[in-house]
Amino acid sequence: MEHFHDEAELGDSPAPILVMESKHRRRIQDKFARSLVGKEVICLNIPDDYHYMDEDLIGLLLSSVSEYIDVH
Repeated sequence: MEHFHDEAELGDSPAPILVMESKHRRRIQDKFARSLVGKEVICLNIPDDYHYMDEDLIGLLLSSVSEYIDVH
Protein backbone atom coordinates (compact mmCIF):
# COMPACT_ATOMS: atom_id res chain seq x y z
CA MET A 1 0.00 0.00 0.00
CA GLU A 2 1.32 3.39 -0.90
CA HIS A 3 1.70 5.84 1.94
CA PHE A 4 1.33 9.56 1.35
CA HIS A 5 3.48 11.77 3.55
CA ASP A 6 2.65 15.18 2.16
CA GLU A 7 0.10 16.80 -0.13
CA ALA A 8 2.47 16.96 -3.11
CA GLU A 9 2.55 13.17 -3.22
CA LEU A 10 -1.16 13.00 -4.04
CA GLY A 11 -0.35 14.40 -7.47
CA ASP A 12 -2.68 15.67 -10.15
CA SER A 13 -3.95 12.30 -11.31
CA PRO A 14 -7.68 12.13 -12.05
CA ALA A 15 -7.67 8.52 -10.80
CA PRO A 16 -9.68 7.88 -7.65
CA ILE A 17 -7.87 7.26 -4.38
CA LEU A 18 -8.82 3.80 -3.14
CA VAL A 19 -8.70 2.85 0.54
CA MET A 20 -9.57 -0.38 2.30
CA GLU A 21 -11.47 0.97 5.33
CA SER A 22 -13.42 4.10 6.22
CA LYS A 23 -10.84 4.96 8.91
CA HIS A 24 -8.23 5.17 6.15
CA ARG A 25 -10.46 7.55 4.19
CA ARG A 26 -10.91 9.75 7.28
CA ARG A 27 -7.15 9.90 7.88
CA ILE A 28 -6.48 10.94 4.29
CA GLN A 29 -9.29 13.50 4.33
CA ASP A 30 -8.08 14.95 7.64
CA LYS A 31 -4.45 15.17 6.55
CA PHE A 32 -4.88 16.26 2.92
CA ALA A 33 -8.21 18.12 2.80
CA ARG A 34 -6.97 20.93 0.51
CA SER A 35 -5.40 18.54 -1.99
CA LEU A 36 -8.50 16.37 -2.20
CA VAL A 37 -10.71 19.05 -3.72
CA GLY A 38 -12.07 17.49 -6.90
CA LYS A 39 -10.64 14.05 -6.09
CA GLU A 40 -12.70 11.00 -5.27
CA VAL A 41 -11.74 8.90 -2.24
CA ILE A 42 -13.41 5.50 -2.45
CA CYS A 43 -13.66 3.06 0.43
CA LEU A 44 -13.53 -0.58 -0.68
CA ASN A 45 -14.82 -1.81 2.71
CA ILE A 46 -12.16 -4.49 3.02
CA PRO A 47 -11.14 -5.10 6.65
CA ASP A 48 -7.46 -4.51 7.35
CA ASP A 49 -7.18 -7.98 8.90
CA TYR A 50 -4.87 -9.65 6.39
CA HIS A 51 -1.15 -10.30 6.33
CA TYR A 52 1.02 -8.69 3.65
CA MET A 53 0.47 -10.37 0.26
CA ASP A 54 -2.22 -12.71 1.64
CA GLU A 55 -3.77 -14.53 -1.33
CA ASP A 56 -7.32 -13.91 -0.09
CA LEU A 57 -6.57 -10.19 0.27
CA ILE A 58 -5.09 -10.02 -3.21
CA GLY A 59 -8.21 -11.66 -4.64
CA LEU A 60 -10.49 -9.24 -2.79
CA LEU A 61 -8.44 -6.25 -3.90
CA LEU A 62 -8.37 -7.32 -7.53
CA SER A 63 -12.11 -7.86 -7.66
CA SER A 64 -12.85 -4.64 -5.77
CA VAL A 65 -10.54 -2.27 -7.63
CA SER A 66 -11.37 -3.63 -11.09
CA GLU A 67 -14.54 -1.55 -10.96
CA TYR A 68 -12.39 1.60 -10.85
CA ILE A 69 -9.12 0.76 -12.64
CA ASP A 70 -7.85 -1.73 -15.20
CA VAL A 71 -6.00 -4.45 -13.28
CA HIS A 72 -4.85 -6.54 -16.24
